[in-house]
Amino acid sequence: ERSIDRVAPITSTCPMSSITNVPRPPRLAHPGQGPGSMRVGIAIPAYRSADLIGRTLQSVVAQRHENWTCVVVNDGAEEGTRQVVERIGDSRVRYVCDGARRGQFANFNRAILEVLRDNPDVIRLLCSDDVLYPDDLGDMVRVFATHARVGLVATHYDAIDADDRLIFRVDVRGRDDLVMRGRDYLLKGVAVGNTIGGPSSVAIRREAIETAGLFDTRVNHSGEADLWHRIANLWDVAWVGHRAGLQYRIHAASVTGRGQYSIAKFTDQIQLVRRVASTEAVLGGRWWIHQYTIGRLHSLNLQLAVALMRRREWQGVRAALLGSLREGLLFYAPFWIPRLPYQLIQGLRGQSPSRRLLWRRVHEHLQPPRTIFSPPIAQPTPGEDTTPAGGGDRMPRASVAEVGKR
Repeated sequence: ERSIDRVAPITSTCPMSSITNVPRPPRLAHPGQGPGSMRVGIAIPAYRSADLIGRTLQSVVAQRHENWTCVVVNDGAEEGTRQVVERIGDSRVRYVCDGARRGQFANFNRAILEVLRDNPDVIRLLCSDDVLYPDDLGDMVRVFATHARVGLVATHYDAIDADDRLIFRVDVRGRDDLVMRGRDYLLKGVAVGNTIGGPSSVAIRREAIETAGLFDTRVNHSGEADLWHRIANLWDVAWVGHRAGLQYRIHAASVTGRGQYSIAKFTDQIQLVRRVASTEAVLGGRWWIHQYTIGRLHSLNLQLAVALMRRREWQGVRAALLGSLREGLLFYAPFWIPRLPYQLIQGLRGQSPSRRLLWRRVHEHLQPPRTIFSPPIAQPTPGEDTTPAGGGDRMPRASVAEVGKR
């Protein structure tokens, strides 16, 4: 019987450098196990979620893959979430609340540990305000069952607002499931940003959690990317093709909407790339690529500072400049100063100055285009056909653009 004793504690602070000597997992995990027999444990951390978690749990109960359990772990005092969970009326959904306030990633860690008690093969992470499409679990376990070396599966997502109106919709038609060697992702994927996405985009094989550990609670704004990196250091990663797996809710009270001008928002990504670089041979080719990536991040921080300055948002300007200075802005000058002429030319052409010079095709492959609705529009009713013959789009749209992951 598998044990959860090997999993890192709730306040996990294990950096990338602490796992470089961990033995690689077995070549095959659960050989011959079919998708239908794979048990999924859904870990949902909740914080003041009574207004929106009902929609989330309804989408869980509606999954076509029925071999799952779900644990909702409330962060802080009870404020009505228990009643919403009880109204769902499904014995597979369990509610946990001890009144302690832990914070986002520490609560995610506790939710993972709670769901591991149900002995799942796969842990599906889900924020308490996001909404799954009915085939989400089925698509993810299919990829796990087909590719035994894959430790993490990500799905693309559409975005909705607090009123369930569509903000953007991702176009993954014609895109098959994609599997990438973990070490390749640490080189190419990290260089173009977090192409895996936030926790709600991800399912993790149980053995990958046991070998890589939990979220690092010291990282405030990019803690999910740190865990993805540690898993990729040991396992392959994959993306579900053909359709999006969920609707990601963007609203003022969401994690994305909080801490807009926190210094950590400008420093965490740089620190995470530095952690990945620490696993490479110093002065080796891969190490230099990561130094270039850090320089690019400094360049983006400076662009944001200029944009915020034009809008007279001085708190943001201060956070961007202090963050980059703290993370060695001047030391990385040889990497970001040569980018300035390129960015100026891109700006004069009306193109985004943050477009990637390195691994651009990888970025375009891992982040498909999105149809952006401005203003957000109401969703089509169930069963309504929104795709006409020929693959066009009947729904009104403002633009089709490639937008970075959150």
